[in-house]
Amino acid sequence: MSANPRALGVGSKWIQRQASSALRGALDTGEGSRGVVDIGVVVLGSTCGGGSLACCVHAHARQPSRGIVKLRTLAIVRAVAEPLKYLEGYAAELRNEVRALLRSGELGPRLVERYGERHALQSNQALYEHVMAMKREFMASSPPLGKVVYCDKISTLNHALGLHTYATRVQGGRLKTKNEIRIASVFREAPLGLLDLIVVHELAHLREREHDKAFYRLCEYMLPDYHRRELDMRLWLTWHEHLRTQAAG
Repeated sequence: MSANPRALGVGSKWIQRQASSALRGALDTGEGSRGVVDIGVVVLGSTCGGGSLACCVHAHARQPSRGIVKLRTLAIVRAVAEPLKYLEGYAAELRNEVRALLRSGELGPRLVERYGERHALQSNQALYEHVMAMKREFMASSPPLGKVVYCDKISTLNHALGLHTYATRVQGGRLKTKNEIRIASVFREAPLGLLDLIVVHELAHLREREHDKAFYRLCEYMLPDYHRRELDMRLWLTWHEHLRTQAAG
């Protein structure tokens, strides 16, 4: 399907840089083709779909030993756009804007400016005390909370950022319910304002089991800008994943 590469957040200068890099590498590995000093690239057309981009280009290279080498065959350059798994369901315009911020390196600094650096609640005990303080402030009459811990087994890519679990047991002839909150370990690295979003979400489940209007009203009662922070949390996860990918590659 033909489309403007800008739909993937890719501009013509980016295409030319990628084509030039690929062409330079190809020429430099060829026999007697050392010393490429200049490359010209003309983009003839492009198609994109499924998160990939294919570009047809005419290219030439100038080398001291061979003069101008013209490549009459078309070169194909493919680029995979950032998948942005944490932003599925959001508008394409927003996702493209996020891709642009990732490429320019602006997304992380904007989030740090808004929320600050990593919080200090690194131990399970510190997390428990923080969550209990929020519970006393907003939900003192809700069921008791037995445990709050970070959990390495929660996969954020499976849309689980935290878990609220409960078990009912018979003790002394009476039913007792034990509530626990587990938060994905990745949020050890997050700023406090985004950790609190997860905390509020799981605390709300002490009273409201379903993600219905009553649930979100309770979340907004504890955190008036809940929905803004939910988006920013997803932006932070996207940035965090981007940094990890860059470090690995």
